Amino acid sequence: MTDLSAMLPPMLFGDELKAALAALPEYDASVRELDAGRRLLMLSDIYKVFIPNQMAGEIYYKLYSMAAMSLQKKGTAEAVRLLNAVHQGRAEPYEETECAGSLYKGIATGMTSATCIGVSGIGKTTCIQAAAGLCGGVLEAEEDTKPNTMLGSSVPILKLQS
Repeated sequence: MTDLSAMLPPMLFGDELKAALAALPEYDASVRELDAGRRLLMLSDIYKVFIPNQMAGEIYYKLYSMAAMSLQKKGTAEAVRLLNAVHQGRAEPYEETECAGSLYKGIATGMTSATCIGVSGIGKTTCIQAAAGLCGGVLEAEEDTKPNTMLGSSVPILKLQS
């Protein structure tokens, strides 16, 4: 089977990771010549600056590892068997209950998830956005000769917020 995790960009470490995560927009010195109102409006550009901290690196490693493990599961024979069984409606049920009826043994996505919890304003969202950006966008896989062995395209990281 094919290891879909090989489609991820190379994992970064140390100074290379810090440089890739950092966002330091160019400073325009002509701002000093503007009137006070315009300078005040441009002050919000400070939110475009991101200097990665230890949390950003940890989030990157966690997201990258989860994406790699999830993609590795997709290429296994067991994942293909489960996918075929789900499509054919013959996946083994856990147990039947009065409320739920027959539940399938699993889902065919190989997904994992995590939650990032911390005090307001610490930079959780910014760290997640910066780290997820380094893990690639939609990954396109070439079709294999065997049906249902590769899923065409995969999203390694999907950020949901409520």
